[in-house]
Order: sequence, then C-alpha cells, then structure tokens
Amino acid sequence: MRNSRSLCLFLSILLTLTVFSMGAPRSAHAQQEVTQQSESAADQARGLELIHSFGGAVSAVAIQGDFVYFGESFCLTVLDNSDPEKLIVVGRSSALPDLIQNIAIAGDYAYVVAKGAGLYVFDITNPLKPSIAGSLDTPGEARGVTIRGNTAFIADGGAGLRIIDITDPKSPQEIGALDTTGTTNEVALADDLAYLADGKYLRTVDISNLQSPVELSAYTESWSIYFASIAAVGKLAYATNGQGLQIFDMTNPAAPVEVSSTYAVSGAFRLRLVGAYAYVNGGSYLVEIFDITKPAAPIYVGQYGRYGGTTSLAIAGNRLYATTLYGLYACSIADPKAPVLTADYSSPGPTYDVALDGNLLYTAASDGGLQIFDIKDLTKPAHLGHLDLGTSVAWNVCAAGNIVIVRAMPEQGGRELHFVDVSDPTAPVELAKLPDIGGRMVAKGSTLYVANGFGGLYIIDFSDPAAPKELGHLEMKEPSKPGSLPGDASDVVVVGNYAYVAAGSRGLRIIDVSNPAIPVAIGAIENLASATTRVAVQDGLAFVIDYGLRIVDVSNPAQPQWLGTMDIPFAKAVTVIGGMAFVPEGGSVFLIDVTNPIKLNKLDSCPTPGEASEVTTKGFDLFVADQLGGVSILRVTGLPTVHLPTMLK
Repeated sequence: MRNSRSLCLFLSILLTLTVFSMGAPRSAHAQQEVTQQSESAADQARGLELIHSFGGAVSAVAIQGDFVYFGESFCLTVLDNSDPEKLIVVGRSSALPDLIQNIAIAGDYAYVVAKGAGLYVFDITNPLKPSIAGSLDTPGEARGVTIRGNTAFIADGGAGLRIIDITDPKSPQEIGALDTTGTTNEVALADDLAYLADGKYLRTVDISNLQSPVELSAYTESWSIYFASIAAVGKLAYATNGQGLQIFDMTNPAAPVEVSSTYAVSGAFRLRLVGAYAYVNGGSYLVEIFDITKPAAPIYVGQYGRYGGTTSLAIAGNRLYATTLYGLYACSIADPKAPVLTADYSSPGPTYDVALDGNLLYTAASDGGLQIFDIKDLTKPAHLGHLDLGTSVAWNVCAAGNIVIVRAMPEQGGRELHFVDVSDPTAPVELAKLPDIGGRMVAKGSTLYVANGFGGLYIIDFSDPAAPKELGHLEMKEPSKPGSLPGDASDVVVVGNYAYVAAGSRGLRIIDVSNPAIPVAIGAIENLASATTRVAVQDGLAFVIDYGLRIVDVSNPAQPQWLGTMDIPFAKAVTVIGGMAFVPEGGSVFLIDVTNPIKLNKLDSCPTPGEASEVTTKGFDLFVADQLGGVSILRVTGLPTVHLPTMLK
C-alpha cells in the first residue's frame, strides 16, 4: 500500500538583475578585494522572493456548478468541468500559510480551513480569480468546515468546535466554542444539534444557543476506533470510525444508539452520502460504496479506486469527485454499483528533488514517480508527462539530455536506478533499471557518478542507456586506518577530473576520476562538525553542508583546508551562484553572501509553503523541491552591478 504524504501556491512578481561571476580560485590564506561600481552592496537589499509555486499534495474538494474547487497544497485551485470529460485548470489562489484541509461553498464565497492557519474566506464571484476576502485564525488546527446560513462551524482539531459568525464574510468573528478532550475532525448539523467526529468520541452538541454550545453526549467504545468523518440525515448519524461505517439512532441525542456497524476493507475515514448510498474511503486508493436503504443492515455494492491514495470526496448530482495525492478524478455514479471514470486531472504531487534541462523541469515525486514540466513561463508551468514507477518511490532525479535517471526505493526496501528516455517529454519511456544502486548523482556526458550510501562512490557508463554498466567503485574508508567504517556517501559533484563526495562521518572526500574504471582517493577533510551530507564546488572552493554551511579550499585537491562556517542546524542542501550560496533548511531558503569565504554573511531567507529540501537554479531563478508544497520558484532580488571577488594570494 502506498503511503500518503500531502499539498500548492503562487504569487507573480518579476524583477531584473545583473551580476558578474566569481573570479580566480582562492587559497586558505587569501584576502578579499571587491570592486564595486557607484553603489555599495551593503546599501542594496539583496534578497529572495517567492514568485510562484505549484503542485504539492492534493486534498479537499467542493463543487459549485461547473467548477471544482480543491486544495492543491497551500492553494485553492479551480477546475472547469463544464465538459464532463475534461477537468481544466482555470484559476488558482495565492498561497495560504498552511495546508488546505477542507472546503465549503456558500453563494459567492468558498470557506477554506488551512490547518494551523484557521479559516480563510475566498471571494469566488469570478472563479478564474479566487481572492481572499477575509480570514480568522483559530486556536487549534482547523480540519473541517460546515456552513449554515450566516454561521460557520469549524472542526478545530484539539481546540474542539469553533462557531463563527460570517454575516460579513470579510470579517468572520468567533461567537461560540466548545473545547473537547479529543481531536475534532468534522462537524455535521441536524436541526439544533451538531455531531462531532472527535477522534475517540462521537459527540452530540446542543447549538440552539450559538454563543453557548452544550455537550449532550460523548459516545465511545472500548475497542480501537477513531471517528474521522460524520454525516446526518433525519434522526440518523453516519460516522466512519477508522475500521468501517457506523450508523446511530440519535432520537435521544443524550444517548446515541448504534444501529449497525459495517466493516470496510480499506478502512474508513472519509464519508459522503447521496440518496440511498454511502461512499467511504479509508486513505487507500479504494472508495467503497454501501447501500444504506436499510440502516440496520448496510450492503456493500461496489468500489472504485485510482492510484495515489484518496484524500477527500465530494458528490454533485450523479458525479463523484475524489482527490488523490497526485490529482483529482471524476466518476459517473449514475449506477452506484459501477462507477465510471469520466475525467482526470493530474497534479505534480509532493516533490523531493528537482533537475533542469533548458526549459524542462524534472521532479522526483515520491509515489508520483517522475514528473515533467515545461517552465518557459514561470508563472504557468505546463505539465507535460509523467512516468509511474510502479510500487517504487522516486527520491532523486538527474537530467542528461534525452536521458533522465531516477533514484527510487522499491516497496520491499533497497534502492534502484531507472534510466528513462525523455526525447518525447509527454511520453517518457523506461529503458533500464539497475538494482541495489541509488543515491544523489551527477552525470557528465554518458558517465553517471552515484553517491551510494555506505556502498561509496559508483561510476556507471550509460552510453547505451538500455544497458548501463558499472565502470568503477570506491568505498569511503580512511586509507590510513585499515578496517575503519566506510563513510555514508550522500552527495557527489564532479569538476574536471575530480569527484567531491559528501561522505557522512568521513567528511568530504576528493576522488581522482580521470580513469573512471579506477577511481583513486587523493584528499579528505574530516571532523567539520557532524556529518557531511551535501556538497557544491565552484572556483576552487567546496561548499559543504555539515550542521550548517562549511567552506573548504580545494584549490589543491590533495590538501583541502577549512576556511569559514555558518551554523544552520537544519540545512538540507547547498547551491552556489557567483558569490551567493542558497541553502534550504526546511521551511525556508537562506541566501548567504560567500564572497568572503572566511566570513559568511546571511543576507536573507525566504519561507516556502512546504519543506524546502533541494534547490537547482536557472540564472537567478531557484527551483525548490518543497516536498508536500510541490515546487516553489524563488528569484534573487536587489542585486547591484558588482564585480564579485578577485582573490589575491
């Protein structure tokens, strides 16, 4: 079973910049001389700006007319479904501060709950341009929203039920609340009652006085259950409890009576009702369908499933809409026993690595495999194609002309390399797979260098991509210490005849690869801080991630010397352009001035919607693998015209 990982964003601002590249290599005792034009760099606010974001885990969906509104990571995305066989993106909001969890639509407004960011109200008078009209932060993690008239009922996670006056959608105000001891996931309404799916409890709340809601009952069971979704029809409440569908008689709201409990094969967390049928999903790819004509004896009648793990459900008329981590699909349920797929929208999904080749962006999208985009227009990346890797999970990607190499992890464990022909980016074709090899990698011509964990450095010849073969291999051991543990090779770059390997506890290793069949270790530097995990090399300097950013003089590869450092405890990777280093550290990307490699200077940091983990560049545009946030595009701003350093010996 594939794991769920979850969700998107964007802004549009374009700036122009000019900068010159770095000068000659440095030595350990080098002194810096920077020649500037009329303006000092110190007087300029160099920084990073988020200009667009796309993709990410998909969740939450709601329908109004011909438009489908869904949460794509941190953005509200709008699809036109006027043609039942097509789902076409027509609008997308700016990014919210947290992942979208649920959507309810009433009139000209979409009410969106975004986990820790609370409630956001979008004006959807023009569905092509959804805009934020108002917002209200809630004390918990908002998970569900239900609208009745001028009131919004928020399932606020650990903060229970929050009751919000939305008479003025531009200024929502909390008017009542009921804290619970559970985790409130969803709210259903029936007359003056609210039913809460509250984790271990199914709670019944009297809301006749919105300012003072009163709990009437808290149903629970001794065995392992988790109420996640709730719906109400008449005097019956329908709930998913993690394992199946439970139906309750709520005639006496102070004492709910179980009418039936029906097991669902894939578990049960999401629930939608229409007519005589209940549609239940437990987080896997299956949506199970039950005939509830007789509440005391629901009957399983069918199922439907799509790749990616269902994350939410919505029903409009005789159509079922379901989101997966990697998009959204629509089914006709004219015959509930046999749903028929009518339209499909593919999203990039979560992104764990990125690679560029001209205007093509390749992403490693976990369960989504290899994804391919045209980024000619940065504000409107076009999804061209993808390659499903079956049960394997894509973690790293490397572009080499018409061949792309993907490092993946098979479902049963281990690692493998997939060699993919992308000469037609709309229809990538896998040519070969190498088992038991995989890690961060770099291609030089038809030679691939792979940081293969404790296996060390592997060198692969893929001149025939349908039959790649090993050329050479070197473990990351300390030559002067026979029997020492090998380093954990986690990254590699190649400059000229040298491979620079981030080797974990073995620090930075420098390998002569002039003869790829016989790689030879010629230099190393250890004990930088903790474990060396990433490396970039430019102009005789190595920029390594080791509990922060460390700079090493490698102008003499046999005798690398440590220069400067900046502690960044959660640093993930490093990319260098001229005198600037870009370091993703989880929720942000740092911009660091490295023109003086002995004294580093943090210039700016730019938050990203997700978990920034990898960066690649095109000019001064940064493409960030933002995990659940998809791909974020940043731009360097405020650069003066400057000659970046000439180092004097």
